[in-house]
Amino acid sequence: MTAKITLKENDHINNPMIFSNDVKLDQVFEIQHQLIQVFSNGFSKLNSKGIETLKEINIAFSTSPLNTLISEAITGLNNNQLTSSNFDLLAIVMASIDGSAYDSLFDELNKLMENQVSLIDNAKEINYTSNTEDHENFLESIKSWLIDLAIMGFTEINMDVLESFEQVMDTLENIPELMRLNVILRGFIEEITTEIPITSQDEFPAKRWLGLWLRSYLLTMQLPKENVQSIKDCKLKIIGVQKYSHDYFTLYTFHGILDHEGNNRLIQIEAKKFTINEVSNNELLDLLNSTHPELFKGLEENLVIQVKQGMISGNYLILEKFKTTTTSFDIYETLAVLFESKTISYNKQNPYNRHPLLLKYPVLCKIENITKDGTSKFDWGDIPIRFDKVGTLNEKWKLANSKGIFGFIQFDNGWWISPVTILGDKNQYIGYTYSQDRSGKNVYEVLKERSNAILRSKS
Repeated sequence: MTAKITLKENDHINNPMIFSNDVKLDQVFEIQHQLIQVFSNGFSKLNSKGIETLKEINIAFSTSPLNTLISEAITGLNNNQLTSSNFDLLAIVMASIDGSAYDSLFDELNKLMENQVSLIDNAKEINYTSNTEDHENFLESIKSWLIDLAIMGFTEINMDVLESFEQVMDTLENIPELMRLNVILRGFIEEITTEIPITSQDEFPAKRWLGLWLRSYLLTMQLPKENVQSIKDCKLKIIGVQKYSHDYFTLYTFHGILDHEGNNRLIQIEAKKFTINEVSNNELLDLLNSTHPELFKGLEENLVIQVKQGMISGNYLILEKFKTTTTSFDIYETLAVLFESKTISYNKQNPYNRHPLLLKYPVLCKIENITKDGTSKFDWGDIPIRFDKVGTLNEKWKLANSKGIFGFIQFDNGWWISPVTILGDKNQYIGYTYSQDRSGKNVYEVLKERSNAILRSKS
């Protein structure tokens, strides 16, 4: 199997796009493994093995449109020229390696699933206009700090290094356009804090840290905007909700089917909120319910939402004018028809955001193909449904009388299914599991007061 190393032939080096030569996957993964060691030890202690790793990157990209620039950057890093421009090229190369693995896995899975989903790849339709130029100087300061981490090595990070970055993080929190960078950095710093001091490379998740470092670094670069398509007069059916969180952040993502110009498109709607003080999951969900009442009503009552005006960016739907109708629908029947007729479409990740762990392939698992231990059977093999990530199957989720499970096939050293909705006469939403009892308090007002108190304490 081969994978395409993806780079765009462009005078600007800040676009981690990919269109070039074929490289074998085993070579890609070996380079990636060796880079983990380089970042763990630090570029300030680059040894002969690390230098050899950088040379292998040069060879792997020998026919790339950016080969000359990459070659100059690798030579510079080998000669201790640890500049941002050289790290920019290295980041592009690393993103390309991740993207090659993502593309190969996605294509392989789609063939195994007999092209059940119509995949949309907008790689060649990206608008090459920077989406971060208004904050260029501020992002340079973040990039400089990330380069410092790479130079010293992950094993040498200490609390002084983290504390020196606190003021930057405080500023970052107040820039909505950089929300994603804020979330990733917060999670990265949180993980580092729990692991240091590090005395051995076996004591911390080096591969994961390198992934978080790279995602953060890419977001400091002048990344291209994803094309935005305006829509109007569409029908939206909410089919599930997922929750992602760490100590500083909780994200609820609604999943839905958008009927747009006769095409049925699986989309996501993000509802982002930072956790405030010691806010419970129940309170956060109440807060989101207060700020997104139409979406929650559509979810709980299975009602069609009329989208009068909105925008689509990749797999994400941005709602502008919409309202819940009185028309109901059955989630299972809707999905069964779309999957069986292969008339559901879904976007692949943007080229600069492709990583095997970010691969998500929508799937409908019928109950007759699900075993008692939570495994879904396919013609080409069995895939575990990871209920352990959301609660045990037997104690928490009731499959009796259900018709199936909607979720996403993902990859983490093997295929697994992330469940979203257990479908039946009464749907069970994995990301929407909390007591329906209410204390009678207006939780939204309580949270607003807590946030005000925190702001006053900082001033």
